[in-house]
Amino acid sequence: MELLNIQNPWWQDRNWSIKGKTRILFSQVLSRLDEDNITILKGPRQTGKTFLTKQIISALLKKGIDPENILYLSFDDKGLAELVEKRRLGDLLEEKRRRVKGKFFVFIDEFQKVNITEEIKLLFENVKAYKFFLSGSSSLAISQKIGESLLGRTRTFHLFPFSLGEIKEDTLGLRDIVGDFFKEPGKIFPVLKDFYEKHPLFFEETKGIIDRYILTGGYPKAVLAANTGEGFLELQEILNAYLEKDILWTLRLGKIEEFRRLMEVFSHNVGGLVVHSNISKDIGLNIRTVNKYSSILKYTYIIEFLQPYYSNKITSIKKSYKSFFLDIGLRNFLSQTLTESLVKREKGRIFENLVFTQLHKACNYFYSNLKKIYFWRNLSKNEVDFILHSPEKLIPVEVKAQPVLERGLRTFLEKEGIREAIEITENKFAILESGKIKIYCVPLHVLVGI
Repeated sequence: MELLNIQNPWWQDRNWSIKGKTRILFSQVLSRLDEDNITILKGPRQTGKTFLTKQIISALLKKGIDPENILYLSFDDKGLAELVEKRRLGDLLEEKRRRVKGKFFVFIDEFQKVNITEEIKLLFENVKAYKFFLSGSSSLAISQKIGESLLGRTRTFHLFPFSLGEIKEDTLGLRDIVGDFFKEPGKIFPVLKDFYEKHPLFFEETKGIIDRYILTGGYPKAVLAANTGEGFLELQEILNAYLEKDILWTLRLGKIEEFRRLMEVFSHNVGGLVVHSNISKDIGLNIRTVNKYSSILKYTYIIEFLQPYYSNKITSIKKSYKSFFLDIGLRNFLSQTLTESLVKREKGRIFENLVFTQLHKACNYFYSNLKKIYFWRNLSKNEVDFILHSPEKLIPVEVKAQPVLERGLRTFLEKEGIREAIEITENKFAILESGKIKIYCVPLHVLVGI
């Protein structure tokens, strides 16, 4: 079949390979391909899932896997999706697998667009030669497809837009230091400060990366664009593709303009409390629709909703939550924050959203001690930006332009009996003390380790 030959160039060219930035997930995913499960790769559209998949295929070929033992299918191709809908996937796969010996690797991109999970389940359970690798850009649609049929049979990874550390690539071991700092701030603070002072050129180079990242974010095409103008053009294409392919085609949501209007409302309120009744009045949608669209934004990896931290977990579910974009560039495009001067006017909320995206990726990629991120707010409106929750302790994290110990942080520390916290500042190291409390202030630059 011509379509399959086009999607599988290694069948004709046995020296086929792919080059580019290596994502953090690459080694993690590759090292687990021998596990007896179905690998699931989730994440926003155009974050590089297809590229990562092909990097893994390239690595398998370099390991000596026969090209004929690797099949790649992308259901972003409507022609192929329609073909598989008409013809059983199992028949197509078995026809190919029976011609080869050994493990048969099947990579399926945007698999949630076609009803194939039952067939995959049957093949996985009855033919031990199969190794399935499935990727998709809608967690909601993927969850619906997986349902109970593949429950307990999968291992899931999440791929997000580039982190600062992935853009910088060589972080000189800073990643491990930053990871330890979020476990034990007091113990690792002098180590982190010493690293900063010994590598002035390294951190000077990160300044340009951060300045650009604050504007156009981490989507690969925006990162690789020649300038910020080109970066925003790429983000426009990404947004259009998301609305057309994920919202209109996959989720079959017809009212695109209303949906985009809600995205714009969220873009002007990053880090703010989400009140659906107010949003409903502002944009003229009923609360049920606002709730539905908000869920879609979460499960298609555009926005993350942060729950409040309360000792009483049942109480916390009933409280308001905050919203952050998973890519600051897309947020800026939607809010039309397209220049450095406009960024400066919104520095506080953009700075906070940037810190959130870095912490969110850290929790998902490699700092296994950090299980979840919350925020804290009491009835007196005292607030802490982020609460990092680990099995051992809570680590409060504040985001401030300059080192300062505000009432909200002190109130939380005293309430919970915690003696140390972290403050991400614009450019300063400092230790703030109040009685037995110590706040370890570090500059934003250190987050390039993530």
